[in-house]
Amino acid sequence: MEQRRGPIRKLVSAARAAVRRPDLVRNRILGALNYWPVTRLRNERLRKVPYFCINLEKDVQRRKLAERQARTMGLEDFRIFKGIVGVKLDIDQLIADGIYDDAAARRYHGRPLSPAEIGLSLSHANIYKTIVEEGLDEAVILEDDVLFQPRNLDAVDWSAIPDDFDVVFLHAQLDQKPPRGRIADRIYSDESYLASTVAYLVSRKGAEKLAKGAFPVVHAADGLVGRAMPWHGDTPHEFRQQGVNFDLKSYILYPEGALNGSTCHFIGSSISF
Repeated sequence: MEQRRGPIRKLVSAARAAVRRPDLVRNRILGALNYWPVTRLRNERLRKVPYFCINLEKDVQRRKLAERQARTMGLEDFRIFKGIVGVKLDIDQLIADGIYDDAAARRYHGRPLSPAEIGLSLSHANIYKTIVEEGLDEAVILEDDVLFQPRNLDAVDWSAIPDDFDVVFLHAQLDQKPPRGRIADRIYSDESYLASTVAYLVSRKGAEKLAKGAFPVVHAADGLVGRAMPWHGDTPHEFRQQGVNFDLKSYILYPEGALNGSTCHFIGSSISF
């Protein structure tokens, strides 16, 4: 009898989880099918802006999913950007060349960055340089586990975003929902930002700042942008303005215009960057 209770308890637990979070069950099913439903993007600005999607050559399924979303949404300039494989990096040589500052990473994080973190940071940094070199006014940077939510993107009044922005996060991990610092409908300050670089719009000015501030690598990609956010408190912030020499004018869209597939039970996290 006890042996039967084990599977029954698991089924009951799964049923309860499905009732509490049906979206997670949906995401797991869609993830198994490698399919994410999107609609055509009506916002002309977001259809025409260049998109850079970081992807490893081996991650074919992720690449196909990202490209399928881009086609359905009608994105006019969608580029797969070859990611740097962290496990193939010569960390000692990066330190010797001044590309990665291991001592600073240990000082700020209490440990060295993993090869995956270094590879992904370098991938983002290479896109910043590309935006600057091509003279692009703005571009969207993506990681290949992005899941777009076009309706949320279309609902934003983009004219309400200050013209001098550096970064606008289409997705962000937050310390509360909705975020603090409402500026306009669906546009918030960066006050509630915790992490995420899965999808964000960068201006040329922002790319110039990030291209300079990304080297030597000391932080993970989301750690760099988070630390570059301004802080005006009387006491030091946990991470803002810690280990950076520049600041970003950044904003958050909420409800978010994209999801992180690796954290919403859609797709497994890739650790080989």
